[in-house]
Amino acid sequence: MKDLFFSVYIQIYMALELIINAAVFMVPLEKRRGFWLRLLLGSVLCLMLRYWTPRIGSITLLLTVANVTALVFFCCNVSIWDCAYCAVCAYAIQHFVFCGSVILQFLQDAPIQEAPDVPTLGYIAMYAAVLAASYFGCVRKLADGKRYNIDVRRTLIFTVMVVAVVMVLSIASQQAYVEDTRALYVICRCYAAFCCLFLLVSEVNAVNRSRLTKEVNTQQMLLKLQKEQYQLTKEKIELINRKCHDLKRQIGLLRNGSPDDDRNREITQIEDSIQVYDATLHTGNEVLDVVLTQKSLDCESLHISMTCVADGKHLGFMDTTDLFAIFCNAMDNAIEAVQGLQDQDKRMIAVSVWERSGLALFQFENYFENRLEMVDSIPVTTKKDKDFHGFGMKSIQYAVQKYNGQMSIHTENNIFVLRISIPVQQ
Repeated sequence: MKDLFFSVYIQIYMALELIINAAVFMVPLEKRRGFWLRLLLGSVLCLMLRYWTPRIGSITLLLTVANVTALVFFCCNVSIWDCAYCAVCAYAIQHFVFCGSVILQFLQDAPIQEAPDVPTLGYIAMYAAVLAASYFGCVRKLADGKRYNIDVRRTLIFTVMVVAVVMVLSIASQQAYVEDTRALYVICRCYAAFCCLFLLVSEVNAVNRSRLTKEVNTQQMLLKLQKEQYQLTKEKIELINRKCHDLKRQIGLLRNGSPDDDRNREITQIEDSIQVYDATLHTGNEVLDVVLTQKSLDCESLHISMTCVADGKHLGFMDTTDLFAIFCNAMDNAIEAVQGLQDQDKRMIAVSVWERSGLALFQFENYFENRLEMVDSIPVTTKKDKDFHGFGMKSIQYAVQKYNGQMSIHTENNIFVLRISIPVQQ
């Protein structure tokens, strides 16, 4: 029985470790319904195929990786390229562990075994440590939401590089193994382990650079749009102010020209109705005047109470687009948070701007009934389409960091509070 178990293990150990590694890389992915049952059935089938497939060098390796790719696709609702990427990464980890076990055998001056023996506690501990390091150092950094979002070109390049490195070094090490050149064999395995680790680390760095570039491009696009929006808003409010001024002057002429009480009452009602559009805020900063006036009009139309105490005279050092990004996004988030509330008393927003001890201080408050979830100091968007939302807070954070400022977000008694402090520059 022991010999039978050992014989079966020798045939399937590579596929078994690949499945375990692939399962680690499947953790962040979107799962299909019945994931655990699919994983169990798919793993059994994958191991059976590996047991029945004759060993034909590199062909066996490619078939095993293809089987694991199919397993990931069977269990997770992702693209086939993400599945192939997952399987290749799993193989890179598997080969790294295998090379590590060979190096340990060499350091312990034990006989080097190409075919692994039944795993020892030391091997299992090393394997578990490598898997944990792979998850925290690789899987979590590669995952983008519930996808890896790896394009075809990158998947193919990464696959070719891993397979080529492993195959070339495996051929060299096999030759050394046959010729009983122990030192050369171990050197080849050391280099193979280093190459696998280097490829994984390089891939993580490449993905991070790609995402950073994408985010920077998005921020630049948002800033451009916000600048255009600011100009349109400014022109719209100036037009409204001119129209309101003209209407008030015309109403004054009508009132002075007619003593009729009914007409005076109607004129008074017209004045009251346009008064809200003539309530331009004067903070000492033109950008704040435009943004806060626009948002006060939005609040009025949505029946939201907005209080504002703002002194913007000290904000002249900030770029127009940055100020607009901070206040427009913060106000939009506050309006969105309270406009759906049924209790009219809770539909309130408070904005404060002041200067103290060389710091420009901004504070935005609104009622908040949901649970606050934070990722990287930024609240998680509550919208379903997370790929195209959540940039508001990132835009605020980007603008604040540009001036070496600080931003804090927290809730106090169902009140959402956003505080910003920026050093005042002369």
